[in-house]
Amino acid sequence: MRVPSRVLATLTLAAAMSFPAHVAAGVPGEDPAPTSNSTTGSTSLGAGASTGPVVQAADGAWDVPGIATEGWVLADLDTGEILAMQDPDKLLRPASTLKLLTALTVAPRLAPEQPYRAVKADETAEGSRVVLYDGLEYTVADLLHAALLPSANDAAEALARANGGIPGTVKQMNAEAARLGAVNTTAVNPSGLDADGQFTTARDIAAIGRAAFANPEIVSYLQLRAVDFPGKRAGSGRVIYPIYNANRMLRDNFEGALGGTASVVTAFAACP
Repeated sequence: MRVPSRVLATLTLAAAMSFPAHVAAGVPGEDPAPTSNSTTGSTSLGAGASTGPVVQAADGAWDVPGIATEGWVLADLDTGEILAMQDPDKLLRPASTLKLLTALTVAPRLAPEQPYRAVKADETAEGSRVVLYDGLEYTVADLLHAALLPSANDAAEALARANGGIPGTVKQMNAEAARLGAVNTTAVNPSGLDADGQFTTARDIAAIGRAAFANPEIVSYLQLRAVDFPGKRAGSGRVIYPIYNANRMLRDNFEGALGGTASVVTAFAACP
């Protein structure tokens, strides 16, 4: 049985992709994305990847456990080959896994040290927040830390505003998804918060995750267990406090872990 050098596991999408999207028929006017019940295969992912029929693993040696989720993919991080899967093309809500696409979109456009002054909308963002204070300044690196480690929605939205605005950033996110071959992904917001028409698939998130691990800047964030973050004003300065990566494989020092995010897309080295 071939053992890959590195594996990208979106089977950990169980926490974020347990429920199918409301958009059962896909994009209006188009046929729904194909689905598959196969659990082993050797198709590939990434830009230009085929979404055709799944073929049986050559050695037939995979013993795939039952996983209580709507869809998952296990892929070779280096080659993009899919090693095992279940319903990889089923339309599902991305939840915070979408923040990887947000990071891939804004990181090449914004310098890490670029300043951003928070606005009231950041302070009142819906869902998970790191707490950005209206009028206070943060760097793009601060916002990427907060979006990727504790999965802060306010930071993801702030990144979009720093990038020229949410509508334009969402348009760029969809273009980036298409470029990566994530053809069944539609972004509606930068945070992944449930929204009408926002959906992805396990195969697409695996392609997005592979691209994230190929980006040195993003990998530097994904490898962090904790980082200092600027809080509210304190005298002439700011309160500084740690924020933590909620990914359990990093937090629990899983041997061979290469990096991960609170949105649970994880890459790890295969055991010899």
